[in-house]
Amino acid sequence: MIQYLPSYDIETVRCLEGVRSIAAHHIHFGIPATFFVVGELLEDQHWAEELGQNP
Repeated sequence: MIQYLPSYDIETVRCLEGVRSIAAHHIHFGIPATFFVVGELLEDQHWAEELGQNP
């Protein structure tokens, strides 16, 4: 059986804003995903808290 695990590179704030929509679809359909986020983007506590709610 082949399994596909989508992954996303998040390198700008604009990309990070789209994560909400992408993550909602993954949650809705029960599809796991990996998000690679540039550390500097997570210096804003708002994003770190929001993304941390869904490990």
